[in-house]
Amino acid sequence: MTPLRQRTKKVTVHRGLRVSAVVAEPADTRGGGSDAVVLSHGAGTDMDHPFMTFLALPAFVWVK
Repeated sequence: MTPLRQRTKKVTVHRGLRVSAVVAEPADTRGGGSDAVVLSHGAGTDMDHPFMTFLALPAFVWVK
């Protein structure tokens, strides 16, 4: 199984409001042109919740 490479970014979403995002991608991805799955957590959980982490399979690029 290919390991995931993760990086944290700040993203501007609305009227200058900045939020955190984690981009996880297979370690052998060279960037550009990949399909991505975007996950959004609900109130009361965060992006590091075990379920969100479990979903990040190494076959895809993930943004959460």
